[in-house]
Amino acid sequence: MPARPAAAGAVLHNGWAIVVSVTMRDDGPVVIDRRRLELADPELPSQPYHHEALDLDLAEGEALIRQVRKAVAERARQALHALRGDLAASSDLAALAFRESRPIPATLAAILGTQALYIADSEIYRDAMQIAVSELGLKVFSFRKSEEFEFAAQSMNTDARDLAERIRSWRKALGAPWQKDHHAAAAAAMGALARLSAVSKPPTVE
Repeated sequence: MPARPAAAGAVLHNGWAIVVSVTMRDDGPVVIDRRRLELADPELPSQPYHHEALDLDLAEGEALIRQVRKAVAERARQALHALRGDLAASSDLAALAFRESRPIPATLAAILGTQALYIADSEIYRDAMQIAVSELGLKVFSFRKSEEFEFAAQSMNTDARDLAERIRSWRKALGAPWQKDHHAAAAAAMGALARLSAVSKPPTVE
């Protein structure tokens, strides 16, 4: 029996992420995995733009940020590879959904003293997920920050409030942990799964 397609949704933080994976069964979408991914290298700063790089000259700061970015990207790749492997017995992880990119200037010098400084560290983790997903050949779906439920509702042609309540109600069946980040990640995963299904459907022949 072929593995069922699955999709994951991620809620990103500076240093870690909550990821929930879902697949579709006869009675609707079902959560098949939930986990926390530790994306920050414990030997390196988790928020170099906002802290350590401020105490270095520009060249040293840029070098540190490159080192952090490389390490985070590798940890993200390993974590998603492990997730896909853990699901492989019953499900084929085919897509991941997470928030869209918020562009920041390319250099530390251009970021310092601007509002971009306050989001630059979070973009390290978002960019790392993008790199990892691309390397693993998964499809990416994205949405505006904190709009997981709107993304899912639009993808599924349903009401966002009803969907949010439905997801919250799963706590009784799933047990802890089932918190706000898990709700949002599950919504993102459901939206990705719906869009994945729509993309994979063959065109209608008149």
